[in-house]
Parts: sequence; C-alpha cells; structure tokens
Amino acid sequence: MVPWKKVRLELGPTDDLPTGSVSRAYLLQLPLRENGHIDGVTLGVDPLRATARRFWTSEADQSGYVVQAEQRWRLVQLRAGYTHWEMASFADCAINPGEVIEFLEAGQFILPFVVADMQQL
Repeated sequence: MVPWKKVRLELGPTDDLPTGSVSRAYLLQLPLRENGHIDGVTLGVDPLRATARRFWTSEADQSGYVVQAEQRWRLVQLRAGYTHWEMASFADCAINPGEVIEFLEAGQFILPFVVADMQQL
C-alpha cells in the first residue's frame, strides 16, 4: 500500500511577493509513491481521505478534496446540490520537499507553490 502524507505548500516568489509567503499556503493529504507522484489507485480506495485546505491571510480558509480530472489534480469543494467549485489545479508531477509546483488558481492565474514540509500519516 502506498503511504499517505501530509504536504504543506507555501506560496513561492511572485512579482508582488518576491520572497513568497508562508501565510498563503495549502495543506494536502495525499497518497504519494516513492517518486513523489500521487497514487490514483490508493486515492480511489479512500477518496474522501485526500483532503485540501487553503490558507490565505486576506480570505477565509477553504477546505475540499483532491480529485483527478483531465490529466490534472484538482482541489475542489463540494457545494449544495452536489456541484463542485474548483479552488485550484496542478499538473501530475513529483511532490517532494523543495519542489516548486505551479497551481492554476480558480482557473484564472498561475502561482508557484513550494513544498515546504511533508510528514507521513
């Protein structure tokens, strides 16, 4: 079985914040293979365990789930009527400490997030 990990991603350097921001982050709970890629089979066994939480100093926290759709991993919230609202998405890539992952925020703009911490659950 592939181990589940808690991953903290912090906003990396941007034009507005050249040093990034630890107060703008995501906390993900994911099954990660040794190479750092999300294991879709393990996730499929317990999909509600793959959680996402978005922390942003100027906005309320958002919580949701990680799902795979169209070659990307999407962070979605369940809303009334079983609809989904996408917080962000990212390409299938290795998630390892120090890696930079580009998130497409709410389908509008791309932001870099650095894998700041990773713990086994």
